[in-house]
Amino acid sequence: MVATGRRQAAVTVVVKPDADRLRPVELDVTDAAQARTAVDAAISRFGENDVLVNNAAFGQMGFFEELTIKAAHEQFAKNLFSAFCVTWAVLPRMRSARKDWIFNILSRGGIFGAQLGSLYCSSKFALEGFSECLSKEVSPFGIWSRWSSLVRSVPSS
Repeated sequence: MVATGRRQAAVTVVVKPDADRLRPVELDVTDAAQARTAVDAAISRFGENDVLVNNAAFGQMGFFEELTIKAAHEQFAKNLFSAFCVTWAVLPRMRSARKDWIFNILSRGGIFGAQLGSLYCSSKFALEGFSECLSKEVSPFGIWSRWSSLVRSVPSS
């Protein structure tokens, strides 16, 4: 298993590495090149990639008119584009293997809007839409894509 985080040392503290079964890897999920490097590290260590869990999240709350376009870019980069980067990195190998799983972890904010949550909720709504569409695109290749939020169970295909 490969566990990633912005700082490898922080991942090691939380996960307690076992040299045979866990490899902590530093990864900024908003960086496509780093995502490819992390996937390559997983493949070189374990020989295959069975499951991808996109769990990165960032929440910026506030009145929309007081937020900035820079804040919106940061919100979408961390909650949506990060899932794009990592998914693009693993899909070619998954497609050639014709198996594997992709899990995108959502939140209530991807189902219900909330006052002061315009940026956060819209990024999670977008991740919800991406997840649903991706599921339909990759299932013919034997790749199962599921998504889950706190308010409903994982959808069936």
